[in-house]
Amino acid sequence: MTTKAIQFTLNKTMPQSDLQIFDSPSQQRKKHILRDVLEYMFVMIITLSAIFASFLSFSDKLRVYF
Repeated sequence: MTTKAIQFTLNKTMPQSDLQIFDSPSQQRKKHILRDVLEYMFVMIITLSAIFASFLSFSDKLRVYF
């Protein structure tokens, strides 16, 4: 089959929204890397805010010693 015939068959058997689900491997890699970077940034923000909050809560106790 030619590519035009394959595309016509896919358009007949699958709605356009289903065709948009499939990404190339490089596109999937880019999405995976982006998701990993965003997850790493989220974890770092949560960690830094927890450290900052604990520092603030214990700052009164630290003033007694210094």
